[in-house]
Amino acid sequence: MNGKPKRSGPYARAWFWLFVAWTALGLSLLALAIYLFVAPLAVSWFSAEDRDGPVPTISLIGGLTNPEEGVGAASPAPDEPLPIPHWRRYARDFSDPLQRPRVAVIVVDLGLSSAATRATFERMPPDVTLSFNPYGDKTRDWMAQARRSGHEVLLDLPMEPRSTVEGDPGPRALRTQFGSQQNLDSLAWILGRGEEAIGLVASMGSRFLASPSDIGPILDEIASRGLIFVDNGSGGRRKPQGPADQGQSPLVFSETPIDDKLASAQAIDARLVRVEQVATARGAAIVIARPFPVSLERLEAWIAALEAKGLVLAPVSAAARSLDAEDETAERAAPE
Repeated sequence: MNGKPKRSGPYARAWFWLFVAWTALGLSLLALAIYLFVAPLAVSWFSAEDRDGPVPTISLIGGLTNPEEGVGAASPAPDEPLPIPHWRRYARDFSDPLQRPRVAVIVVDLGLSSAATRATFERMPPDVTLSFNPYGDKTRDWMAQARRSGHEVLLDLPMEPRSTVEGDPGPRALRTQFGSQQNLDSLAWILGRGEEAIGLVASMGSRFLASPSDIGPILDEIASRGLIFVDNGSGGRRKPQGPADQGQSPLVFSETPIDDKLASAQAIDARLVRVEQVATARGAAIVIARPFPVSLERLEAWIAALEAKGLVLAPVSAAARSLDAEDETAERAAPE
């Protein structure tokens, strides 16, 4: 009884640490039980596959597929809806209650020049479609940025021209001297540069596009992946016969590109007038332009005046739907 507080002995401290150890062990066992028994039940209950069927996955070369699809996969029953094609899944929302003729603008060859690509982002509204050169070091990053800005995106598809005067399409270009498999391998590589692309636009290709035996397998592969193909018309304007013309993937033709390295503002304006006439006559038209400063300047002014002319700017998916429907109507009306 000397007035000092009684100190805890070693036994009290041992009991305290034993209590802590047992508590930690109990919590660990509880977590293990949740992991082994409760979590699998929750995953099964909320599984999208159990609720809504197989979950779509994006393939590495641009198509949207389900796990069951592939070689030997059963076709949907006649009363089942067809799977939504890739281009529709990534299409920009568009509606025009006035049903005006649609004009789609595609700026191609982006991603090689950072300055030209940034200028296009700054000057073109979201309804302008942007197409990226597959050889760019930052193609994937540029495409992601374009998507975040609201643009639909395409990939340029380099093809063999008739003459080297037209330019060099690069090492992955589709060529008539290659076999089908080599060209399909190049196509796969190009599609792998950007899974968000809703399709491809022909780059050069006056020789390759004019060869049905060479372009046919490529169009079939593009169609099987649910992608749009925009033909620049350099090889003629013949619709294919076969799978590429029987699916849900539009094959559409653009007007002659409005520019080149020597094009003047007056020449570009004259070509844009021609585009207006085509859109009014057919219900839609597609413009291809390059990111030259004069092209962006004239396009910016022209787009601002479209509404006053009774036309509407549309993403390429919306113009493609209109042109594809117009082609089908014309084919049904044509005499046999």
